Amino acid sequence: MSRKLLITNMDLPLSRDLAKGFLARGWSVMGFGLLEAQLGSLKAQEGFSFQKVDLVKHSIVRSWLYGITDVLFVEGGSQVQERMDKVYQSILHLRSKIPRIVLLSTNQVFYGMGIGPHSEKVEILDTEDMHPLRGAEIMITNYAQHLDTPACIVRIPRIIGGNFTDAEVKRWILSLKKMKEVQLPSNTQSQFQFISVDRLLHALCTLLDSRWSNLEIFHASSYCKPLPVAFQEFLSALNPKCQILNTVGTKQKIINWLATFPQLRPLLMEKNLWMDYSFLEQPVLDTEDSDRLFKPVPEVLAKLFKP
Repeated sequence: MSRKLLITNMDLPLSRDLAKGFLARGWSVMGFGLLEAQLGSLKAQEGFSFQKVDLVKHSIVRSWLYGITDVLFVEGGSQVQERMDKVYQSILHLRSKIPRIVLLSTNQVFYGMGIGPHSEKVEILDTEDMHPLRGAEIMITNYAQHLDTPACIVRIPRIIGGNFTDAEVKRWILSLKKMKEVQLPSNTQSQFQFISVDRLLHALCTLLDSRWSNLEIFHASSYCKPLPVAFQEFLSALNPKCQILNTVGTKQKIINWLATFPQLRPLLMEKNLWMDYSFLEQPVLDTEDSDRLFKPVPEVLAKLFKP
């Protein structure tokens, strides 16, 4: 049986890159979205089809689910639950084999539950101020149990590499390239974790090539190390001449004090004198169980960030 994957939001650059990766591996891919002009060369690739569909507004999309073996939710907005509900409502009326559902989730579902590390077995609780994907995880869990159908949640940390490195990390990388010396964040007990697009694609392909039933939860990452180790490895890849300061000197104390004034922070960051490391305080995913399936390969930092 040929494998056909539906990606629910092709308006996202990540969805388009993942679609290219699946097509290169012999999958057929259908995409939903509104920005057809953003598809570029995807439209000409064999095995790819596109439906100009707004899942939030369409009441039912059953006709497009026939022949679909797997559905991948790649969502970046607040309407993920509405999109997921429309797909499941369509599945309820489907008169053929029900596709497996995969939700690409995030470590952000653990915000408010501590920095971690959080294992795949940690229960996600329903709260009023929850991340949209946290609500989507609850929804997919309820549907999987009610319909007794295969569903899977794959949680990942921030994505690094190419066009998907977020703005805060890009600013940090640029700073490390230019600085002569850098001070570690005060909380050196934290860990720095990320995943590359290639690693994410490998994990998703491995998952979809395997057999699973009911609800499964996996964590996938490329890199996870304590901040002091991560800083040293990043500096070795980006700027071998930069040194890490082990103690805060008078100059650094003055700079840190100046950074307490919000109006001065942009100037200090522009001059590479001070860096806001709050973006490093993210929940850490424990991938011990998932690594048995995904067999992680260490990322080469120099490949992701060319000096």
